[in-house]
Amino acid sequence: MQIVINAIIGRGDSLHPHLESAISQADRLRFIVAFVIESGAKLLTPKLKEATKRNVPIQLLTGLCLSITDPPAIYYLYNQLGSAIDIHFYDG
Repeated sequence: MQIVINAIIGRGDSLHPHLESAISQADRLRFIVAFVIESGAKLLTPKLKEATKRNVPIQLLTGLCLSITDPPAIYYLYNQLGSAIDIHFYDG
């Protein structure tokens, strides 16, 4: 049995700080997510703005299935990041 030592396990080890660290170090960002909600968009936007100042390209592919993606979240990202973010939708 192989032991995974770099797993994010939840309580006391949330995904957010790991994402912020990765965003801070990235030279390109590609997010492929099932859905986007406004609270998550607002949580990551400060670090995404910092990335745009470093000219890091940001791409987002999100799903439209089940109508979970929150339209205000998409508008928020566009309003905050403008043309620095390239958003695409999958409706399959």
